[in-house]
Amino acid sequence: RPDAYSPNLASMLVSLAGKLEDEGRQEDALLVYREAYEIRRALVQDRVLLFFQNYVSSLDRLLRILESLGRASEAADLAKESASLIAAHLPRIEASPEPRIKTSLERFLELCGGAGSR
Repeated sequence: RPDAYSPNLASMLVSLAGKLEDEGRQEDALLVYREAYEIRRALVQDRVLLFFQNYVSSLDRLLRILESLGRASEAADLAKESASLIAAHLPRIEASPEPRIKTSLERFLELCGGAGSR
């Protein structure tokens, strides 16, 4: 099952994107962060509580780099799309007793509320 490797692939992509960003290769980093985000977006739709924390982390990185590249409007659109995606899962996320999920939810709400205005 190739999709079994998706979580690890996304983590490796985030690491690679960070190195590209450190080298000043912002556009290349953006492409790689976007790929990691898309993988985690698919994962969170199937198993929201398991992958929510990593999804929020990828969203955060992608929004940050979009805004640093002056693409605030694209960041705002992405935040809106993410809010719509997660809305269906919100009751399960809010009901989770896990502190890491609660922390990720707080960060997610900050990201979706502030994207494009930072």
